[in-house]
Amino acid sequence: MTADRAPSRPQTWLWLAAAIAIPLAVLWQALFGKFVYDDLSLVLQNPSLRSFDALLDSFGGPYWDFARPQGEERTAYWRPLATAYFFVAARIGGGEPWGFHALSLGLHAACIALVFRLARQLCGGVLPAFAAALLFGLHPIQVESTAWIAAANDPLAAVGVLAAATSYVEWRKRGSRGVPLWSAVAFTCGLLAKESAAAWLVLAPVLDLALSGPKPRVRPYATFLVAFALYFAARCAAFGSPTGGLELASAHLELGLAREWTLRVEMLGGFLGLFFAPFELNLFRDVRPVIAPFDRELLIAGAWIVAWLVATIVVRLKGPRTAFVGLLWMPAALAPLFFDVEKLGRCPVSERFGYIAVVGLALAFGAWLASVSRRSIAAAVVVVVAALAGWKSHSRVPFWRDERTLFELAAEQSPKSPYVQWGLGRVLLSEFRTTLDGALLDGALQAFSKAQELGARTEEGERDESVLVTVDDRLQANVGYAWCILFCEIYLSGECWGDEAEPIFRTIVEHFPQSAEARTGLGIAIARRGDLPGGIEELERATAANPKNRDAWFNRGYLLARAGRVAEAAEALTHAREIDPNDHETAIELSRALADSGRVGEASALLAELRRTMSNDASVWLVSSVVAASERKLAEALGFVDRALQLDGVLGDAHLQKAMVLYELGQLDRAMNSFGRACELMPSSFEAHYQCGRVLFALGAKKEALPYFERAIQLAPDGKFVEELRQKMAEARSL
Repeated sequence: MTADRAPSRPQTWLWLAAAIAIPLAVLWQALFGKFVYDDLSLVLQNPSLRSFDALLDSFGGPYWDFARPQGEERTAYWRPLATAYFFVAARIGGGEPWGFHALSLGLHAACIALVFRLARQLCGGVLPAFAAALLFGLHPIQVESTAWIAAANDPLAAVGVLAAATSYVEWRKRGSRGVPLWSAVAFTCGLLAKESAAAWLVLAPVLDLALSGPKPRVRPYATFLVAFALYFAARCAAFGSPTGGLELASAHLELGLAREWTLRVEMLGGFLGLFFAPFELNLFRDVRPVIAPFDRELLIAGAWIVAWLVATIVVRLKGPRTAFVGLLWMPAALAPLFFDVEKLGRCPVSERFGYIAVVGLALAFGAWLASVSRRSIAAAVVVVVAALAGWKSHSRVPFWRDERTLFELAAEQSPKSPYVQWGLGRVLLSEFRTTLDGALLDGALQAFSKAQELGARTEEGERDESVLVTVDDRLQANVGYAWCILFCEIYLSGECWGDEAEPIFRTIVEHFPQSAEARTGLGIAIARRGDLPGGIEELERATAANPKNRDAWFNRGYLLARAGRVAEAAEALTHAREIDPNDHETAIELSRALADSGRVGEASALLAELRRTMSNDASVWLVSSVVAASERKLAEALGFVDRALQLDGVLGDAHLQKAMVLYELGQLDRAMNSFGRACELMPSSFEAHYQCGRVLFALGAKKEALPYFERAIQLAPDGKFVEELRQKMAEARSL
């Protein structure tokens, strides 16, 4: 494919538009993805995204600092530009996922445009630039960074690196006068998005190999080093450390020295394999702590490295200079990964880490096409490569559709990862709480059990050392299993054996006393057997262990409300809502507590907001009715509860609330019908049977009230109303 001769500006723009439009057409379904995995913390629970002042405050600390409980080690990440990006994305779509996805696709489009420009600068033609940009945009390895909201910092950093590259090439072509200031500015922006942009310090000299003319000696590299030094000084200030947080690690893999080096071989070969043959895409590629000397995956990685070396030497001797630079670009872009593998977490071969490196493959592809003399052959190659890459990318996007899809597919791809198994268990357990579908609870129990088995030793005391099992994996697997048992006892009592959850939680707390999740479960289990003060006390320990745990604060507030300590309940639930303002369950319980503690105005304002944002949630209208009734706004209360029943006609609490409102309005016949329906729907509700019997008794139907009183006493034999009920039952029987 020879370089096209002086294409017109409109033609160039059309080729660029096509290079952007085709990948976006392939990836468009990412717009419909929900918040998944790290999005739930990084976006939904991130206080930095709630106000401009909070955003500015976040610049003075690590990237994930908001999610870390007191005393827990911080991460080594400082990414103020990424936080600002998410702040803007949250306002584009009103906090909905589509706004974040739209901006991610926009970032990807910007990167495609920059690759087009860079390839045009180096290859000299529009068609090779189109081919390079198209391959970059369609490459399956890019889906993770484009379809997953939390991974947007990779294309954001890539914008900085690619802008630095195109600006640098332009500076060189202008005669290298002065210093490449704009390139240094773009480089700094990339660093502020993600640390991987530091690869530019290696990429700049690699890029110089493709450029003719005198090679710059010091000025450009010194400029980039000064930019990096300024960035690093800002990091040191943010971390309050002369090392800029580099001593911190997001994972403690405890690998031996030999394994650290073989892991680097696996990583380099693994990425090269993904670049040239992106067949096995996987979000969770756990590190294997121990491998055999002639491990199959290590040998395959080594083979890819050898193949890359041979190709690089051959291209250097006989191929286009830009193709050679493209091949060098790939490992150069990965260079920051090899500095300290502990910083990468448990999955160092993550596809998003290769986002910038794919540029090298794209440049090599464009340069090779530019050297092909027959346009028909070059065009056919472009069509085939684009079709295969587009098909693979399109089929990969649904992986990010929702949490359950992500973890179910991940469990198929990584069956030996305890992290994936207990992650799947948590997703299924969360869905069970919403649907009460026993099959979901069974699935969660199986997932947690498998996670336990993967970390367990055999009777001979042996364990598969190639499986990565961290302390947190053991904790989460056991805590999740205990929660399954507890939920079974609470919601499916007829299918569970005894009270097994409490002793399991106690054992976990003995081994992990700082686990807020274990203490939360223990507190609920204690309260469930009737010891409400003991449960509250345990939940106080849970919030002390991790003041940033929403579930601990929520359940503490819930139990305090049930104990009649409504002012304390409102305070605890306020803490829970500050941690996760998007959690509707917390907002509803808080509105109840505010109303019960006399803060009716605050409760009404909160409920008005919830009725706007959650108009299809029956529980919002139910609580609105309760609060309105407490203010003696009975007509309004009746309207609210009728709306709740329109949304959910089998909501027993709504029928009970309607009965009580009708009773207050003096509509006794209608009230009795609603009381009867409430008792039918909630055969285990003391309140429904007590209130129904009380109304019948007050109406003179004392014998008709007897069955309801008897059932109420069965449900709460030690309740405070038992003596009153016995007296009324005796009076009814004497008639």
